[in-house]
Amino acid sequence: MDVTFFDYIGVADMERIHSSTIAWIVSDSCKALSVASRTKILNTLFGTEKNNIKSIETTTEFKHIDIAFKTIDSEGEQWWFLENKIKATLGENQLDKYMKEIEEDTKKDHTKQNANCAILSLLGVFPQDKTGNWYLANYRQLKDILKDVCKDSTEANYDQLVIIKEYIKCVTNLEEALSEFITNPNKYTRVFSDGDKTKAKKSSQKEDDKIMSYISKNSLETLFQKLFFTNILASIKPKNIIDFNRCHVGETRGNAYFGFVLGECEKDQKYSFDISFQKGAFKFSVCKEHYPRIQGKTKGEISIWEKVFNKLKEDNSFSNYTNINKPKSKARMSISYNIGSNWYEKKNIKEFSDIVVQQILIAKQMVEKATEYRGCIEAKNQ
Repeated sequence: MDVTFFDYIGVADMERIHSSTIAWIVSDSCKALSVASRTKILNTLFGTEKNNIKSIETTTEFKHIDIAFKTIDSEGEQWWFLENKIKATLGENQLDKYMKEIEEDTKKDHTKQNANCAILSLLGVFPQDKTGNWYLANYRQLKDILKDVCKDSTEANYDQLVIIKEYIKCVTNLEEALSEFITNPNKYTRVFSDGDKTKAKKSSQKEDDKIMSYISKNSLETLFQKLFFTNILASIKPKNIIDFNRCHVGETRGNAYFGFVLGECEKDQKYSFDISFQKGAFKFSVCKEHYPRIQGKTKGEISIWEKVFNKLKEDNSFSNYTNINKPKSKARMSISYNIGSNWYEKKNIKEFSDIVVQQILIAKQMVEKATEYRGCIEAKNQ
């Protein structure tokens, strides 16, 4: 595994570096590839079979979408929108929000009608069902098509061709490291323990394994945690025990988490229930929309939830959930079950997936109990 130029600069902001590189490769500014070759790249990313494109303009960060391409052919202009998900997974209703923005823009600019929309994912899967008309491509497809079109490039623009080949090596390194980690996650436990460590702290640790060294030097721990969780969620999706359109994968302080919105509280629909996992702990939570600061009326609402969660803690059906996490400033309360900070050393993927399924089912029971307890408390207060 040779370290590439892109490995060095990609650490700064991986998603933007990759987006800008892809935008340049596909654009008319890239003289190393013919317009026919660059059209092949577009067709791979968007699952299309477009031909006879004469020119391709590109821009990044267009209407919050990572890359926008504008092509011109004999029929006129056409737009292509690509959301690059190398670092993150889909947010709840993210694509719906983007489509609304595109539709609003279409009213002003009719050339955006029938635009092609695609997601470029490192892992190639998402736990969410709703991707709508967005085509899902992955970085392996991108790497393969780049290698293919480079064979047709002339030596006239050798300097630009070298940049593309260096980028192919970068994607190959990333894909190789990811594949090895996903196949043997127990071998790379530092992915889970080093996410919140500084570079200085990590550099003081001796590392002989070339894959782990690559992950550490490129600060990929949090990204790989996210992809591990996404893989877990995709594996339990066929069980149909939860609405995967309301799942979320993210990070705080270098550690990835995943969770599911279980639904709104029947007694107070301003609040919703949630089950999440991070750093060895499952948390069953209730939270008010947008997590407002606790003040005025919210204090009274939270005091009721404190009583509800104390009841949950006392319930023998949920004996593993022992720690109540009271809100400090935001309208959110949770009760947690800690399976151990070194959970990744004890559980293989199948065992951990089974635990996740079990905790989702328990969380659904907790929703019912919490609703029942809240009704009893309110009745007693009247």
